[in-house]
Amino acid sequence: MGEVFLSKNQGFGSLRTDQNSAYFFRKLKVHHKANTIHSLQDRNGVRLDTFEAILGEFIQFFSESLGAVNSYVEVIPDDLSREILDIELSNEM
Repeated sequence: MGEVFLSKNQGFGSLRTDQNSAYFFRKLKVHHKANTIHSLQDRNGVRLDTFEAILGEFIQFFSESLGAVNSYVEVIPDDLSREILDIELSNEM
């Protein structure tokens, strides 16, 4: 921070800022590419590599998942769930 402030006082601030912006946008582009799903394999083993096909598969998967019963989830007794919610609400206040 002190370096940038000193550089601006010396008249080199715009050059330094432009270099930082280029670096920032390069890093952003790399992270964006790394966090993008480029292809997906559906349940039948078909490779989906277009945005529309991947989006359709996501929508279908999550639409089928909504309201489905998960066998790994056990029933929580009402008094325990109320106690947990009360603790969480108390911590938020």
